[in-house]
Amino acid sequence: MNQSFRHLMHCTLVLGLGACSSSFVPPSSAQEKTPLLDICVGRNDDACQQRLAFAERVIGSTVSITSSSYNQSEGAGTFGGTGFVIEGGYIATAYHVVDDAPFIYVKFRRLSRSGYVMTSARGYPVFIVNYDKSRDIALLKPIEKSIPLPPPLRVRTEQGLTVGEPVWQFGKRSMWTWGEIVGLNVPFAGKTGNIHASTAVQHGDSGGPIVDTSGRVIGVTILMNAKTKYGYFMPMDHVLKLVPPTP
Repeated sequence: MNQSFRHLMHCTLVLGLGACSSSFVPPSSAQEKTPLLDICVGRNDDACQQRLAFAERVIGSTVSITSSSYNQSEGAGTFGGTGFVIEGGYIATAYHVVDDAPFIYVKFRRLSRSGYVMTSARGYPVFIVNYDKSRDIALLKPIEKSIPLPPPLRVRTEQGLTVGEPVWQFGKRSMWTWGEIVGLNVPFAGKTGNIHASTAVQHGDSGGPIVDTSGRVIGVTILMNAKTKYGYFMPMDHVLKLVPPTP
């Protein structure tokens, strides 16, 4: 893919990306096994408009996360990852992205019609609402209550998922990759209950969403197999358990 197309640009976020009812099934031919939009640059046909709407909707609900910490032995350190907005004003991510860091901020993302992923110039501080370290998942929320969050992703629980089902994975580094579910309730690296999918995960993608062809998020990116680069994802069932009860 053209490197300029993949370049991550920085700009002021334009909010207001509305929900879209379209779905997108990944292409079946090997020739088209490419990222979501590279074959659509400069085209205006219905198939590409459907791809754009799908990617715009999902990417517009993701955030780039940076966490910072300091200790006397190691000094200052930062770690980056991905997150996504769900109902209730929460941002879901992987626990190891934030790891009890005292300073965490997010930048909102959107997809431009030219194919660039844009991030907001300003970072917004967030705090950890709840987490499950054993499953490597966490919920965040902005400190400033007046921040207009992007539309939340719809959630799909694990029930009804099938091996062979096509999925899309969105992250900070890979932007978007597609594959299929190759295993359910798969143990890996001490974590059980994972969704295993043939999407190419990269460093920085941790905490990002994996979605079905309707754009419903089914899991959080938590692990990558170093040999295959395939990803492991914690089902949204466990993320929903972290949401505090309504008073």
